[in-house]
Amino acid sequence: MGRKKLKDRQKIDISPIYAIQGKCFGVVSYRGFAPLSVLARMSRADEYHQVNNPTGTQRNLNRKHAREAYDYAQNRSNKKDALWPEIILNIRKSDTLKITPKALTKGPKDAKLTMVKIQIDWGKIKTYKDSNDIAISRVDGNHRLFFAGGEIAPKNYPPLDNVYSPFCITHGVSINDEKEIFKTINREQQRLNVSHLLRLKQQLSSDDELWQKDRPLWIVKRLAEDRGSPFFNAVHKGGKKTKGETYLIKQKSLFDGVKQLLSNFSSYSGIHDQEKLLSIVINFYNAVKSLWQKEWADSKKYKLMTNTGLQSLGIVGGKLMNELFLTRSLKMENFKIKLIPLQKEIPNCWESKGEFMAGKSGRPGAQKIAEEIMSIISIIDDSELEV
Repeated sequence: MGRKKLKDRQKIDISPIYAIQGKCFGVVSYRGFAPLSVLARMSRADEYHQVNNPTGTQRNLNRKHAREAYDYAQNRSNKKDALWPEIILNIRKSDTLKITPKALTKGPKDAKLTMVKIQIDWGKIKTYKDSNDIAISRVDGNHRLFFAGGEIAPKNYPPLDNVYSPFCITHGVSINDEKEIFKTINREQQRLNVSHLLRLKQQLSSDDELWQKDRPLWIVKRLAEDRGSPFFNAVHKGGKKTKGETYLIKQKSLFDGVKQLLSNFSSYSGIHDQEKLLSIVINFYNAVKSLWQKEWADSKKYKLMTNTGLQSLGIVGGKLMNELFLTRSLKMENFKIKLIPLQKEIPNCWESKGEFMAGKSGRPGAQKIAEEIMSIISIIDDSELEV
């Protein structure tokens, strides 16, 4: 470490952090801002392990998620479209921090808000760490802090000394109460559904950006907007529906189906014309709709327009596109010719309670359905196709 970096590190180590003391419900807490590196180095996760730490609180760490959190903080520290909620720590060993009141702050008298200076005793923090004891535990934010202190190998994660994060440090909370808080944070909050997240991504990206970064989502967006698509104005993108407002499918289900389609259509990467790729996909879905019109419109009785059905369609569609791409015969009529044997051999193949669909659901079920469909439709001779 160079002299300047060492000097900066020493300055950070002796510098106090400042916070406002108050009560959140019945818990004394200190809220403020501090470098992520400081919050990381002063705390540890009480990670559960069935044998080694059976009383632990935290779930097992996902290092990929932790790396993503580090990269986000490092690369977006000065961006106006980036924000983190508070990192929550709990003081288990009071002798590691010296908390000194500085002045009362303005606010309701009942709140008794006080500005405080928090001086960290790094020597005692180290002593507790060396004895495998936790002085200050991470209640929420372990993934965000894991690499931020610069202490975790490999050493290509320098400490985030200049990236500040809001924090809430609690005091006087027992370990059992800490676990209750952790459980509430992770159970009671309502996670964003996937359709909502997909919609936000669409709103934040131009069509060209989606084409480059998320081809399945680009296709889903265009399928819902193109008048020639069987999904035109028929995709629910999340949010409340007004009275009488109906949709054919949820965006998440169509997205899962299109992802399967592109995964099985390996040749699509060679198609650089946006409209050409879109027309191929529309041709396939229009062929399906023309062959199974009542099944297309009724997802209660038939599995075609369910998540399982759309995933199986995606697999079949991708494989057919690979075959037809070689002969440049990706017309709607050719997709129909390929699919007609299924309609003839199993007329009620999409019926949810039918024998063909029995016991098949989710991704494994979709894979099984697709395999059986491909075994039926593979008998078509390509000489019958229109070029």
